[in-house]
Amino acid sequence: MRIFYPSLFVLGAILSACALSEETCQTGDWTAIGKADGARGLDAAQLERYQKRCAKFDAMPDAKAWEAGRQDGLKLYCTLPNAYDLGKQGRRLRPACAPETQANMQTAYRDGRTLYDIELDINRARADLREAHQVLATAPADSSAAAKARSDIFFHRSEIQRLTWRYDRKEAAFDRNYAL
Repeated sequence: MRIFYPSLFVLGAILSACALSEETCQTGDWTAIGKADGARGLDAAQLERYQKRCAKFDAMPDAKAWEAGRQDGLKLYCTLPNAYDLGKQGRRLRPACAPETQANMQTAYRDGRTLYDIELDINRARADLREAHQVLATAPADSSAAAKARSDIFFHRSEIQRLTWRYDRKEAAFDRNYAL
C-alpha cells in the first residue's frame, strides 16, 4: 500500500516561511519544524539558517528538539517509495539518509527518474506531433511540406505509442518493486 505524506511537505513549506517571525523563533514547535524538514530531506544546514534568522530577534531555535523532529521526519523521507517518487517527479534526492541506505535509495530514485525521462520524451513527441499537424493544416495538400508533415505525424504517433507502452511496462514493474 502506498503511503504519501503531502501534509508534511506543505507543513514544511509553511513552517519554513514562518521561521522568519519572532514568535516562531521564540516559541515555535521546533520538533514539528524539524520533522517537516526531515520529511523534505533537509540537513543541519537548515538549522543554521534558522539560527541566523532567529538571531535577528535575539532568540535561538531549540536545536535538540529540531534534530529529534528531523530524525523522525527522515524516517518518512528515507524510504524506497519516497526516493522512487522523487525521481518520478523529476525532483532531487537529497543525501540526508544513512550511508547504508544510499545505494538502495539511489536505485529507487533512478528507477523513478527513468519514468520521468520517458514522460519528457512523450511530451516532446506530442509537441512535435502538434507542430506536424500545424504544418499539415497550412501546407498545400500536394506539397513536399505536406508529405513530410504526414510522415512526421505517423512517426510521432508511433513514437508516442512506443514510449507510452514502455512507460506503462516499467511503471508496473517499479510499482511492484516498491510496493506502491
